[in-house]
Amino acid sequence: MDSGLKMSKLKVDVWNVRGLNQEKRQKEVTQLIKEEKLNVCVIVESYLKANKLAKACSKTFGSWSDQKQSANRKVQHHYCIAWHEC
Repeated sequence: MDSGLKMSKLKVDVWNVRGLNQEKRQKEVTQLIKEEKLNVCVIVESYLKANKLAKACSKTFGSWSDQKQSANRKVQHHYCIAWHEC
């Protein structure tokens, strides 16, 4: 039975970048997002200091609709999730 709904493909990637504080790595991630035409990207960054996470994610994802960062000073697992509407 055809519901009349149109399905979209959603492209998602998760990447342990290792060095997102470096401008070169930020550009690599930005390029990957463009080349792969990602809709959602999760960056896992173990070594980036918590106070620099938001700035690095903002530079990397630029004008995407939304970005969420999580950093815990006691745990070395930080992540940034960004997405834009399909």
